[in-house]
Amino acid sequence: MDIIQRAVGLVGEYAKAQEAHPREIKNDDGGCKVWKPPVEGSYKINADAAIFKDRTVGLGGVMRDAAGEVMGATCMHLEVELGVDEAEACAARHALQTAVEMGLRHIVLESDSLKVISHLLTKKGDESSFGNVVEDILWLGCFFSSISFNHVRREGNRVAHTIAQRSKEYGCMRVWMEEVPPEAVACVISDLALMNE
Repeated sequence: MDIIQRAVGLVGEYAKAQEAHPREIKNDDGGCKVWKPPVEGSYKINADAAIFKDRTVGLGGVMRDAAGEVMGATCMHLEVELGVDEAEACAARHALQTAVEMGLRHIVLESDSLKVISHLLTKKGDESSFGNVVEDILWLGCFFSSISFNHVRREGNRVAHTIAQRSKEYGCMRVWMEEVPPEAVACVISDLALMNE
């Protein structure tokens, strides 16, 4: 009963958050070309997927604050075969799950997959495996005080892309607190430089 009451309460909080924080694509020109920080008090979560030659999948995510400081990063290598859209949705779900566990409250989820972001904005899931992952992401949104979704071009998603590309080397799921794996440091520094121009 406690779990059911908590779930009902979270759904109510989610509905109120949606009324107070409408979801919109902020970059309808196809996405921003550079990483931009979220507003003060919020965190931006970037997610990306990589499909390797052996058809396995890498997921990558990074969480940063309004100053561009890294709060955390994560990767996971999946020994499964997925389509591109489903892999991108799984990357977004994985990054969001990590953000829930980190206790982040106000977030912007950003991906270079226009299909994933479009489905999240329209709250459009379906009976496909892709649609089920979209519904998982929307459900995870209940755990945040506010959540919005944003499309970014690949150039603005380089940190998450690099982490996803390296996930195979790490094998199982990895989480870094207040840092990224060494291979992604240069991308973080580049984003900070562009942010301050």
